Amino acid sequence: MLLGEWIRYIEKIFDVMKVPNNRCVIIRAFHLIGQVDVWWGMVKLAFQGPQAAWDKFSEALHAKFYPMHLQKQKQREFLTLRQGNLSVIEYASR
Repeated sequence: MLLGEWIRYIEKIFDVMKVPNNRCVIIRAFHLIGQVDVWWGMVKLAFQGPQAAWDKFSEALHAKFYPMHLQKQKQREFLTLRQGNLSVIEYASR
């Protein structure tokens, strides 16, 4: 699952569950796995107390795992996609 998908998925769950803002980061962090969980272990002290806002946590996740230069690179790739003589199936698999 991509980072953006994960964030939207978690936000939908927590909206439905009505998780209070002061518990969002710590509960959502419980669902982290792999590299992101290792990163969380190193930075979690910065997200304790009053500064533990989900928007700051989300921004930090994006900065670390989907930085702006990579977003712009992917945007350029998307804008220059060409199907050429490939079938739709060939193009999609490529």
